[in-house]
Amino acid sequence: MEMPPAMGVIAVHQLAGKLVTGVSQPVLEVKLECMDILDDLLRRFGASLKEDEAHRCLDALFSELGSSRAAARKRAIACIASLSATLSDKLLGQMVTSVVEKMNDTSCKLELRRTYVQTLSSISRSGGYRIGKQIEIVVPLVLQQCDPTRSAGDAEMLESCLQAFESFVLRCPREVAAFQPIISQIALRYVSYDPNYASDDDPGDEDEDEDDEFGEDDDADYSDDDDVSWKVRRAAAKVLSAIIVSRPERLRELLPEVVPVLVGRFKEREENVKMDIFATFGDLLDQVALSLRQDDADGGMSSTQTLHNDEPNDMLRQRVPEIVRATCRQFKDKSLKTRIAAFSLMRQLLATIPGCLSEHAGALVPGLDRALKDDASNHLRIEALLFLQNALASDISH
Repeated sequence: MEMPPAMGVIAVHQLAGKLVTGVSQPVLEVKLECMDILDDLLRRFGASLKEDEAHRCLDALFSELGSSRAAARKRAIACIASLSATLSDKLLGQMVTSVVEKMNDTSCKLELRRTYVQTLSSISRSGGYRIGKQIEIVVPLVLQQCDPTRSAGDAEMLESCLQAFESFVLRCPREVAAFQPIISQIALRYVSYDPNYASDDDPGDEDEDEDDEFGEDDDADYSDDDDVSWKVRRAAAKVLSAIIVSRPERLRELLPEVVPVLVGRFKEREENVKMDIFATFGDLLDQVALSLRQDDADGGMSSTQTLHNDEPNDMLRQRVPEIVRATCRQFKDKSLKTRIAAFSLMRQLLATIPGCLSEHAGALVPGLDRALKDDASNHLRIEALLFLQNALASDISH
C-alpha cells in the first residue's frame, strides 16, 4: 500500500535522522537495511527534507563511499543519487566538489576512485541537467581515469567511466558538447577492448570461411568466466549510441568514424554486446533516415543545402558493401538471436537507403536460403521473409 504524500512528509522528518544514525552503525546488516529504507524515502519524499536534514544525510552517506564493504558502497551511491534529485544547488555543488577533491588526492586508491566515478554517474542519471554546472571540472577528471596509467587496465573502472560519459551525454548534451569529440574517440577505442582475446582484424578475412556452416565457431568457443572486458565494450557501444541520438547535427562527422568501427564489431563474440552493437548501428541508421525526412520536409532548400544534407546518405551508401559482408557472416552465426537481428538490421538498412542491396543479391541469397530452410525457428523464417519482401519491393520502386 502506497503511503499518502501528506504522511510521507511527516515520515521523512521523523525517520531521516534515525536512519542516518543507523547508517553510521558498525553492524553491516543494520547499515544496509537503513540505507535501503533511506533510499526509498529519499526517492519518494526527498523534496520535503529541510536543508540541514539533507546535509546530515549527505555527510553520513558520503562517509560510506569509503567503506571496505562493496554492498555498503553500492547502497550509499544509490541513496546519494536519490538525494541529489532534490538537493539545493548549493548542496549539490558542494557534494560534487567534494568528490572532485577526493579524486584529485594522489593518495586516493583505484577502488575508491572507481566508487567516486560511479557516484558522479549516478548523480547525473538522477539529477539530470543539474550536474551540468559542474561538467567542466567533472568530465576532465573522468577522462583522466580512462588513461591506462591511471586505470591499470581495470575493466570495472573503464566501464564506470564509460557509463558516466553516457549519462553526461544524455543528461547534459549542451554542457558536454565541447568534450564530445574526445568522448567519441574513447568510446570508439573501447568498443573493441578485448585484451584477453587476440583476433585478426584484417577485413579481407571475412570471406574466407564463407562455406562453413557457421562462420563464428572459433570466436564462440572462447570462454573465460573471469573475463569482464565485455562490460567495457557494451558500455562503449552505449556511449556511441548516446552521442548519435543526442547530437544529430554531428552526423556528417560521426559517420566516417563510427560506421567502420561498428561494422567491424559485428564479429563481437559476446551475444549481449553484439545486440548492443546492432542497436547502436540501428540508431545511426535512424538518424540518417531522419535527416533525409527532414530534407523532404524542407522542400525549398537551395541546391547547395540539398547537396550538404545528402552527405550522410551518400557516406552510408559508400559503406554498404562492407556492411553486407559483415552481416552475411552473421547469417551463419550459431545464435538464433544474432541471425534474427542481422535480418532485422538489413531491413532497417533498406528502409534507410532503398535499393542499396540490389548489387549484393548474390552475397545475401545463401543466408536467406539457409534461414528459410531452418525448421527450428518460425521467428527466423518470418524475419527472413520480411527482409525478402522489403528487398523485392525496394528493387521494384527503385
